[in-house]
Amino acid sequence: MIENEIISLIKNADRIAILPHVSADGDAMGSSLALALALKKLNKNQ
Repeated sequence: MIENEIISLIKNADRIAILPHVSADGDAMGSSLALALALKKLNKNQ
């Protein structure tokens, strides 16, 4: 499953870049922030 592949990539990554789309709206910024907070709980560097 693709979900398992994504989880594996996140677990094995040392640093993860979060890049919203060009001319990001509130949705994109909120999603980026939520992902950053989730990664922080996993002790990942952004």
